[in-house]
Amino acid sequence: MWIGSSLNNINQVHAFMYAPFLSLIKEIMMKSDFTLKIKDIRASVSIYLLALIMVAGACKKSGEDTVAPEETEPTKVERLVFTKRSLSLSAGDTATLKISVLPTFSSDKALEWKSANSNVATVSAEGKVTAVGRGKTYITATAKDGSGLSSTIRVAVDYQFVSDIALSMQGGNRKLDVGEQVSLVAAIQPAEADEKALDWTSSDPAIITVDENGTVTAIGTGKAVITAVATDESMVSNKIEIEVNPVLVSNITLSTTTINFTQKTQSETLTATILPAGATNKVLEWSSSDLTVATVQDGVVRPAGSGTATITAKATDGSNVTATAIVTSNLPTFKIEAEDFTSTDASQGVRKETNATNYENGQGIGSIRSGKFALYENNPVNDLRSFDNVDIRAQGNGSATTPRVEVRVGNSSGALLTTINLTADGKYAVYSAQLDATAKAALTGSTTICLVFRNSGGTWVCNADWIRFR
Repeated sequence: MWIGSSLNNINQVHAFMYAPFLSLIKEIMMKSDFTLKIKDIRASVSIYLLALIMVAGACKKSGEDTVAPEETEPTKVERLVFTKRSLSLSAGDTATLKISVLPTFSSDKALEWKSANSNVATVSAEGKVTAVGRGKTYITATAKDGSGLSSTIRVAVDYQFVSDIALSMQGGNRKLDVGEQVSLVAAIQPAEADEKALDWTSSDPAIITVDENGTVTAIGTGKAVITAVATDESMVSNKIEIEVNPVLVSNITLSTTTINFTQKTQSETLTATILPAGATNKVLEWSSSDLTVATVQDGVVRPAGSGTATITAKATDGSNVTATAIVTSNLPTFKIEAEDFTSTDASQGVRKETNATNYENGQGIGSIRSGKFALYENNPVNDLRSFDNVDIRAQGNGSATTPRVEVRVGNSSGALLTTINLTADGKYAVYSAQLDATAKAALTGSTTICLVFRNSGGTWVCNADWIRFR
């Protein structure tokens, strides 16, 4: 008892005994007989261990200096899981709720039961439910171990849930204009459903919105799906797709309606004002009535040659709304009447003709055979390098195969400036081609023009009225 009351714990006992023990061992080792040393050491160890056990036992009996063992923490409830999601009963029925308390080794599995509406159903301390009257309530089980954990199950007594929702639109038309409002009609089955309220949502409020009463408003163009969900927890729902019509263009105004060109390097950019401002599709299609006079791309107009052309901007949304601007182009050109081309005689297959119907000034060249040519030697073209394009008014033979006209320099085997393809339809038209930049750059001074007529099948190629450089 003296040792137990003087030492705090077993570690102190060990320290108390250890120093004398070492002194004893040292004294034994100083003796000369080795066998005696070993025996003495064994005896000393035995004495030391016995003393240590006795002292420790004395300490343990003295309760005031003994360390108490650690207590184990209780395992609290982590989950409560009902075996059913809901319960439906008739008045007077009873049912015992089954619930799993997890983990299964929870220290305290006791539960407290409570009904949200005892007029519909009551619940006992053991989880036994008694159906009282028609309606819907919720039974809650709460763990009593202080974890605060709980779980709830819905109990319906003689309750009529929604089984079907049929949706339709007033007027029956599922297409609206922007800004238009219409109410959706919901037919709910059964008619005796206890709760008929619906939760309305739109898949894209930027196109169509819907309020709590099912009234939809068209905001933007496109399609959206409206969904109605029963709020009685039956999870019954239905959907209806509604389309909002595009806003069509009603008017186009161009920045100018008249354009005048005098130089090939000029250009004019047309800007279009489209109404209404909220039109869905504002893309315009630009076109020129005569590409030999003016071209247009994205509203930028450029001269191509002398004459008059109409530039048109047309809406592409199906409204067919258009706006126009008139182009007058007076560019330097060089025109050669066909009858002014020199040739040997009719045997060459190039014959001068007089015909007020076919030729603009009553004269031209006709009955032109394949491989024949016409030279313009009277007044050579001065600095052909200033022109980019060439036009010819001609009539392609209706029975010809790929009729075409080669524009060459000097003679029928001279440098090829361009080839103008004709249509074999027997009709007069103006055909155009671009001059070859490399061949044109090699020119110097005035140039004698030679037209060579080609045809892949048949003999007669065409009749020609005039040729024009621009």
